[in-house]
Amino acid sequence: MVQGQTLLDMIETTYIAFKKALENMVLNTTCSCNACRNLPNLDLKFFVHFGEFVIQRLASYDELVGNDVNLLHRLVKNHITEQTGLRAYAAYSAATLEALGAGGMYAELIAHTESYEHIGTVQIYVQDMVAVWKKKQDELRIFVDPKESVFVVEQDFPISPSQLWDYITKPEYRSILQGSDSQKLIRVANGRTSQGATYHCAHGKRIFIQTIIDWQPFEYYTIEEEAGMPGASFFFTYRLVPTPQGARLLAISGRSRGPLFLRQLNDLLARFTAARLYASGALALYQRILDDIAAEKALQISPTRTNET
Repeated sequence: MVQGQTLLDMIETTYIAFKKALENMVLNTTCSCNACRNLPNLDLKFFVHFGEFVIQRLASYDELVGNDVNLLHRLVKNHITEQTGLRAYAAYSAATLEALGAGGMYAELIAHTESYEHIGTVQIYVQDMVAVWKKKQDELRIFVDPKESVFVVEQDFPISPSQLWDYITKPEYRSILQGSDSQKLIRVANGRTSQGATYHCAHGKRIFIQTIIDWQPFEYYTIEEEAGMPGASFFFTYRLVPTPQGARLLAISGRSRGPLFLRQLNDLLARFTAARLYASGALALYQRILDDIAAEKALQISPTRTNET
């Protein structure tokens, strides 16, 4: 059930976390040793390939073996920096993008080929991770503060934040959470969901348009939605918080925007109607996830245990 985009988001999120940590280290260190002076020069490269492998037991650990494993090791030695000038990048084999169903990404990646003895020519696609970092720095963060919300619904789930992210972003599962008849996701750029994409949420004959205005994978996303009363709208944030047992979902409804009377009326309806709908939907989604765990479609997180003295 995992979306192909989730892996791409995970790689980007990992790089962003690395750059943030690196910036903090550079700003806070006063050490003048060679290692600390070279902190600004550190960077990451990712290599991603999809293929077959065999698990071979060696002493106390498992090793992956096979032709595709060998290919991935070969990809580490390449001419990407030499030909593109990129020092920080993610290199995806064509087989990876095909398996992920992420063909729309071809337009924003750099096509590149490498040739290896006994393997031949390998088609790969390269993503500039520095560009990812710069774009993230320029983004405006928009989220609803629970202290300024109309209501907040909280629900714990026994799966990881990355798994729960799939459930709260895929239209068929958002329908369970929101108690809608159906949902569709449109205006997706290059095959990926991000700012500007819209969910069309059907409740009977009425379609509510929910536009994504802030997209922070595995952390939160915020939508701007048409309110129940025409002429009013509001922000709504879905935030994920890691827990020892998995992840907690906070569904946070912002106050309405628009004419004063419509704002007051819509907030009143939201507090007494939408809040109950989301609470019921969160429990329904929880049960669906338990069913998926039982069917081995999702991986349950074991609670973190602490040593008692």
